Amino acid sequence: MTIAFNNCTHTANSLYGIYKDKLGERIVLTIDGIGISDDAIAVRVNYGNVLPIANKIPHITIATPPNGKPVNSNKITKWIDIEPYTVYGKLGHFAK
Repeated sequence: MTIAFNNCTHTANSLYGIYKDKLGERIVLTIDGIGISDDAIAVRVNYGNVLPIANKIPHITIATPPNGKPVNSNKITKWIDIEPYTVYGKLGHFAK
């Protein structure tokens, strides 16, 4: 799940300050929906909204078409509720 991406530098920098002490921590994410468009497929994430993120709908991009970009999953408008399941991740920071 992307918390902030470099195309929103101000937001990414301010969120880094909030998250920097939590880097490396294991996080629990509940997958509770799937979104499908012509440009991307993603699963919706419910993480308890305990910390802020830059995306309107928290999600994990799982597929894009050839030459597609993961950012297109931010434009998905139709989400289908699914039986929730839990996945685990690690909070990390990736820089170019």
